[in-house]
Amino acid sequence: MLWYDDRILHAVRRQKLVKFVFPDCQRFVAKQDNQHGWTMDGKFSSDGKTTYFHRDFSDFLFLDPEKTGKIGVFKLAEIFGEAGRSIWSYDSGGNRLASALRRNGHTLFVLAQSFEFSPTCYTDFSTKVPVVFVSRIVHVGRTSLVQRRELRIKRTGTVVATMLAQFVYVNLETRRPTPLPESYINTYLDETNGQRPKTHKHFSRFPPQGVEIYYYPVVVSTKDVDENRHTSNTSYIKYCIDCFMFGARERAYSVIQGNLSDYPITNLSLQFVSESDLNDKLTVTSWADTAKPYQVHFVIQKDEREVAQCTLKFDVNRA
Repeated sequence: MLWYDDRILHAVRRQKLVKFVFPDCQRFVAKQDNQHGWTMDGKFSSDGKTTYFHRDFSDFLFLDPEKTGKIGVFKLAEIFGEAGRSIWSYDSGGNRLASALRRNGHTLFVLAQSFEFSPTCYTDFSTKVPVVFVSRIVHVGRTSLVQRRELRIKRTGTVVATMLAQFVYVNLETRRPTPLPESYINTYLDETNGQRPKTHKHFSRFPPQGVEIYYYPVVVSTKDVDENRHTSNTSYIKYCIDCFMFGARERAYSVIQGNLSDYPITNLSLQFVSESDLNDKLTVTSWADTAKPYQVHFVIQKDEREVAQCTLKFDVNRA
């Protein structure tokens, strides 16, 4: 099911190809990223609520794809992160996000994320395939909001992956949540109704008794931190995937054993509890779910303090 309104984004078939049409949209100037050397050409819908990015990955220097040109789950998470930073950085009249929220000593922190990867991610998607990002706010609460991003193949409209990101509005001085501006809430009145979409199902950081546990130590390096020297969100994903790869090879999980490439990841969810910094020593604790052994849980800790938790779900039927 398409999550967006067909009046906002629709496809027109022309000679066996599907070409995206963006009616009543405002185009903004593509942005150069000095670190990675890429640009993203974007549009806003007339109501300023939906953002579209056209992207060709052929010049994404940071991807380092596999020899086949395929892009792994961790790199896909990085792509979503880069697209998200571009979305929040633009302020071109129709975009109410940056102008309304990132001012007067306030900002947005990511509280939780969830990803869903379709079978297309492992079959039809590679660095040679141009894509379209579609991003829209789908829920607004008192102090938080949820943004949905879709990665779609440009020629066919096929969904490659979707992401839900829950943000909390924070006062930078107190580091505490604070109510969103009334003007912003009024803009998204339609999105204040209904329940907030679920991003991550919290679980106890203590594994059940009797379950086999695998520990993976890691030290936060310079490539793992953002501009604030805090560990980036995607680095936590990498730690969990690395932990799983070593644990599976050592047969630490009941069902999933061997190489990660044998078990496609279908879902990934995270919750961020606290922060870690450059050179911090972290421990990733992992175990297979007792009721659903195709799910593996991870808790990342600094000393005895929980930093983040993650759940990976695998498709064992396609192994």
